[in-house]
Amino acid sequence: MSPQSPKRRQWEFANAREQRPRRWQALMRVAMLLTLFAPAQAAEPASIRDVSASEAQALLSSRPAMVLLDIRTPEEFAAGHLRRAINIDFLADDFLVRLNALDKNVDYLVYCRSGRRSARALAAFEALQFQSIYHLAGGLRQWRRDGRPTSPGVDQP
Repeated sequence: MSPQSPKRRQWEFANAREQRPRRWQALMRVAMLLTLFAPAQAAEPASIRDVSASEAQALLSSRPAMVLLDIRTPEEFAAGHLRRAINIDFLADDFLVRLNALDKNVDYLVYCRSGRRSARALAAFEALQFQSIYHLAGGLRQWRRDGRPTSPGVDQP
């Protein structure tokens, strides 16, 4: 086997780099397009608030209609999640499409494993004009650290 020329390796590296998907950039582009082509409406700005695990539990008790949105992967979701949670994978190509299909006037509690993915997803909720979002700071990790219960297995609607 003959070694590749430096120019050939440089071209292959540049070509692979150009083809590497950058999902978060693609997601934000789709969100911007959806907002540009969405019907114009005088919607109030989104209310986004970070809440602790204890505040989240109190919200869930006082607002039974609140929707829990787990944005982890399906495998993570299957390993355990909050009861009544709906799984929409933040890393999936159809994340924004599935998010846009949800009712924007309902209260949502959004979480992931540590709070990082869900914090990044908040921009999409705002761009899609969701009205009331509560973000579980520290994610499911913090929820479990505080000794709060989770449901094993998948129980999606």
